[in-house]
Amino acid sequence: MNNEFTLGGSGGPTGIVPSITVGTTAAGTTAVTVAEIASLPSKVDYGYRSADAQPVYMFSDGVEAALKSMVASGSGERMFPEMSEGKLCGYPYVINIDMASSLSASGTPIIFGSVKRGVLIHSVTPSVIVSQERFADYGQVFYSMLHRQGVVLSDANALTALKMHA
Repeated sequence: MNNEFTLGGSGGPTGIVPSITVGTTAAGTTAVTVAEIASLPSKVDYGYRSADAQPVYMFSDGVEAALKSMVASGSGERMFPEMSEGKLCGYPYVINIDMASSLSASGTPIIFGSVKRGVLIHSVTPSVIVSQERFADYGQVFYSMLHRQGVVLSDANALTALKMHA
């Protein structure tokens, strides 16, 4: 379900990534700058940047590896040394394996904001339907399970995305 909730699916939920407003478009097609990543928090409503709203950066493990391997030109030092502590530009980050796996052209590899406050997940308790009468002549029982789930971006001001240049 994470794949459909994140990217959307045919006939299923719309998905969070396609629903989020792009706040920043990267200048490069396969690389991002510190300024582009650091600009994302300013694109989110101030109330969703406080500690109680739990804002985070969200990206895949492939993007995490790419960001960790970026080095500053001239000094040879890592551009994001705080990633070893689970933070990026002062905010925690989380891994979502279904997001874009690399910094590739036209992709949306990074999301920032309060996922907890901006996303609503609908889940109806599963129902089991048992019908013995219909198949009684054959000594059979019919079982069916119905489980409805969905996801919707409930507050567009709580999240923003970084999109790679085409």
